[in-house]
Amino acid sequence: NFASLGIEPLTVGAGVFGPVQVFTKWPREGAQRYSEISRRSLQIQYTLGAGYELPWLGVRLGATLMLISQIFESELALNLASITIDPEDPDLDAVALVRASDHLIPVPTFAVSARPASLLTLAVVYRLFYDVDASGTAEVVLGRQLSRQTSNGEPFALVEGDKVRGLLSMPAVMRVAGVYRDPDERFEVEFAFVWEGWGRNKEILFKPRGIRVLVPGLNMEQVLE
Repeated sequence: NFASLGIEPLTVGAGVFGPVQVFTKWPREGAQRYSEISRRSLQIQYTLGAGYELPWLGVRLGATLMLISQIFESELALNLASITIDPEDPDLDAVALVRASDHLIPVPTFAVSARPASLLTLAVVYRLFYDVDASGTAEVVLGRQLSRQTSNGEPFALVEGDKVRGLLSMPAVMRVAGVYRDPDERFEVEFAFVWEGWGRNKEILFKPRGIRVLVPGLNMEQVLE
């Protein structure tokens, strides 16, 4: 609070929030394995905000800049149908352990509240949407049938490359609230409404960058996409 500097209506605050995390896991050989086997997601938020009170109708304005660090660790089974005979055989899969992160993603939030009447207070907060574009690596492990050695001691299949991107779209959020207090303090009426635009959060998309599975003896390859 800046009252000691003669700016009493101004308040500034900083904070660190987290970890906001998700940990999910499914059977390694389950029907979903080509979507995801496991996922760890960690988010840390660094914020700096300011609020200022105007002299009319109790209006208060606020703005916060949040910098987000997003970290992924996902395990995915990859269908190598173009170089295998039975694409449903888990021994012919390749399992990728993907680690990716994106740091200091800027996300602003704006807020306003007012007292249009002495006993009524209204407030609105809006946080903008944001996108995550994480860079990382994919450690690809071939199934037993693909990782075996040939009769001359050479590996049956090889993996080249390990770079990957992780893409994620997060929603905007709006919150509206109000409160009315009875002048005799016999009751209080409150309401709240929250809207979150999760329609843009359809998937976590991993994009390999130049990762290939090669079968030298058969002169075959599959580019992971």
